[in-house]
Amino acid sequence: ILFSEYVYDHVKGKVPCRMVDKVAVKGKTQGVPILTARREISKTEAEAWKIHEEAVELYYRRSFTRSAELFEKILALLSEDDVARQYLERCHRYAKNPPPADWDGVEVMTEK
Repeated sequence: ILFSEYVYDHVKGKVPCRMVDKVAVKGKTQGVPILTARREISKTEAEAWKIHEEAVELYYRRSFTRSAELFEKILALLSEDDVARQYLERCHRYAKNPPPADWDGVEVMTEK
């Protein structure tokens, strides 16, 4: 299940949540955080989701190398974590070819 920050305001503290991405939907310029939640997570998932928070924060601060290290740590814990894998790929790409100075981390969706 994916939801916006508006739903997050109602569920935070009640269920484990993590940020999946910041996106601007087709036709919009303003990006919004997209999150996911699970009713219950294992200890390993909880550890990975905690690392994820720091990794995402570093990513949006343009610390791509350090962020990549943390996403690799997540994948060592949860090898099937597609969100971590997606961020890791972006980190590698941006570490080699940094985004423009006005980059805000928003992924622009070109299709609905």
